[in-house]
Amino acid sequence: MLLSLALPMLSSVAGSNPVSPVLVDLYVDASATCASGAGTLTNPYCTIAEAVAAAVNGDVIRIARGTYVENLSLGANIALIGTDGQAVTTIDGGMNGTVVTVLAGSDVTMDGLTVTRGTDSGIINRGQLLLTNSTVTGNEAGTHLGPAGYYSYTIGGGVFHDQPGTSANTLTLGNVVVSNNTSYYDGGGVGALGGGGGVFITDSTITGNSAGFGGGVGVIGDSDLTIQCSTLTDNTAGLSGGGVGLSSTGQLGGDLLIDSSTISSNACTSVCPIFTPCYSSAAGGGISTFFIRSATVVNSTISGNTAGGIEAFGDLTLRSTTIVGNTDGYGVFSRLGAGSPVAISGTVIAGNS
Repeated sequence: MLLSLALPMLSSVAGSNPVSPVLVDLYVDASATCASGAGTLTNPYCTIAEAVAAAVNGDVIRIARGTYVENLSLGANIALIGTDGQAVTTIDGGMNGTVVTVLAGSDVTMDGLTVTRGTDSGIINRGQLLLTNSTVTGNEAGTHLGPAGYYSYTIGGGVFHDQPGTSANTLTLGNVVVSNNTSYYDGGGVGALGGGGGVFITDSTITGNSAGFGGGVGVIGDSDLTIQCSTLTDNTAGLSGGGVGLSSTGQLGGDLLIDSSTISSNACTSVCPIFTPCYSSAAGGGISTFFIRSATVVNSTISGNTAGGIEAFGDLTLRSTTIVGNTDGYGVFSRLGAGSPVAISGTVIAGNS
């Protein structure tokens, strides 16, 4: 899916009638000859960076199959499309920093790509990013300053959504595999920090990631997290939120919605490298929320997680959900009691230990 972008009108040479800018498709092929590439279908660039440098708002960069060892900064409203799909089109960060950075104010679509071997996250989004039909794997998080200097964080091994506090700053994942990424602190697969636009994940698989908090997906701040029609499995957290962790940095803020999704076989390990004091045991193997406005789980399955199914600090609503077979904890645990209501309907909670 490509973005529909509103572009400014430009004056004609004669200054009479305004004309729209000419938008082009730029072509990249790793097998091309760099010395003569012009970005056309018959004479493509050989690096994505060349196409990015030539692109203007609204352009589409079409990337042929191959492995591109590059570190990219995207500062325009553009689309990067792997024409042959993610299985054969890879952007490799070369273990040399962030693979792809979306700069503030940019509106970017990425489709049909694999992003790997980043040492300061696979992708950092500071603008608006739509990532579809792609894989983010084998990346590790870098260190970033937390809200108001609160901590220096390593956050978002696969994708780091760095929110500057504007609702226009959003991250959307559709049909994406996020696997085997790591973060020392937050969000092994996908991590978000700050209070801006939300994180939206749909039709995606998040598996085999690890972090201190939110092994699969971890959000620190006051923004919303929505997960729909997705699977989170075999992720690990040291403290809590093996599958999903969401925590406010101030007053109650942020909403979590999990709809028609499966969160299973995630774990917490009771290792707390950051927080002092640390809980004596890990909690929230499937889902963990700390001082957020609300968490809603609908039409979903929370099963087979280690260190419990759901741990909630904040309002919790469960509808038409199955919570079974979670171990070393509980099915559902609300820490704030009467001040934080739990509403349950049409839900099975059984066989947890």
